[in-house]
Amino acid sequence: FDMKNKKEEMWIDVFKLIFCLIGINSADLFDLKGVNNVGRVEYTRHKTNREYSIKVEPETAELIKKYNSDFHFNCTSNDNFKHILNYHLHKIGKKIGIPELTSYYARHTWATIAAELDIPRDTIAHALGHGSNTVTDIYINFNYKKVDDANRKVLDYVFGNNPKS
Repeated sequence: FDMKNKKEEMWIDVFKLIFCLIGINSADLFDLKGVNNVGRVEYTRHKTNREYSIKVEPETAELIKKYNSDFHFNCTSNDNFKHILNYHLHKIGKKIGIPELTSYYARHTWATIAAELDIPRDTIAHALGHGSNTVTDIYINFNYKKVDDANRKVLDYVFGNNPKS
């Protein structure tokens, strides 16, 4: 595809942003308010009503800065945004040999790469917001630094950075 095409570039950037934010849902991205004063994005997920807090890594910060924390991308609602995003990703996907490319692929790909990097399944589950509601979970305070470290490993792998030892 032609990166000189600004519209394609923008939708690819949205896909990257979703990936960098551990597969954030398009509705949550649409409503995101930007980065807080400690370098994290925090939001309540539409689907589950759970609180999320994701460390903003340099790759993510660059994309957020590029779009001035405006994640509406000229769309009028989060449903409109999801439809338009997936329409453009589908068109781009056809060009690169992934005809069913959607925003969900970013989430799925993040989880798959994390598993390939031997990140523990429990950490991946928490990163994706899949923490279960068992009695045991009530007594365990999960260390979200593990999620931050997992995301850094995945981003290093994908963007070719040298992982920190």
